[in-house]
Amino acid sequence: MTRDDARHPRRVPVSGPSVPARPEARAWWARLWARLFGPRPAAVCSPELCAVLRAGEGEARRLGHGWIGTEHLLLGLLGAPHSRGGAALAALGCPDLSTARGVVAARTGAGRASGGHLPLTPRARRVLAAARPADDADLSPPDSGDLLVALAGRGGLATGLLAEWVIAAAVTTGPAWRRG
Repeated sequence: MTRDDARHPRRVPVSGPSVPARPEARAWWARLWARLFGPRPAAVCSPELCAVLRAGEGEARRLGHGWIGTEHLLLGLLGAPHSRGGAALAALGCPDLSTARGVVAARTGAGRASGGHLPLTPRARRVLAAARPADDADLSPPDSGDLLVALAGRGGLATGLLAEWVIAAAVTTGPAWRRG
């Protein structure tokens, strides 16, 4: 350690752009990043919700769409039956993933997505922004159950599909609260 390093212990030689060591400078960089590129999903969601979002992106790519919409988020929830939101969908009598994928493909049509980044639609952004835990005092990040609640009340194709599937399940098997 040289004399200069002893005087400046926060300077660490790194390759590439350096990240400031002061917390206020890091906060400034985070605000700049959010303004330029939007919030980083990994920092604002639970691991369960991040897995559902990745599954939704995979569904959008599988259908050949160049965007991630509410319908893809719903397919991501159906593709994660172990999650809180996926278990709630199964309890409500929603169809399995392959059936739901066929319904979404019939409603939206097939596309030709590029291999690059798939942007969220404005409605999907609003749904993700509304996906917050019910208790605001709880600082835990939102999970798939919060996403399901936000999807049910924000309109779009996913809300229509949820309403159709829940009504169809209630008509054929009786209300969910009387089944079990």
